[in-house]
Amino acid sequence: MQFSPEEIEKLKTMMLFLIRRKSNESAGHCGFHLKELEPILQQLVDEGKVELRPTINNNKYFLPNGNSR
Repeated sequence: MQFSPEEIEKLKTMMLFLIRRKSNESAGHCGFHLKELEPILQQLVDEGKVELRPTINNNKYFLPNGNSR
């Protein structure tokens, strides 16, 4: 996946927000792991905004009905 410099900055800002939040909530004792985003992804599945489908190696998230937008 390719991102523009602006998109990369937005992603970095969001990741830093998540890491800081985890650090604040745990008083610096716990690190952030990407698996912590799975409940939010599951909410997107439950809302019908994305689909979770099996692939050769694992499950991946897709837009419903092959939509690309």
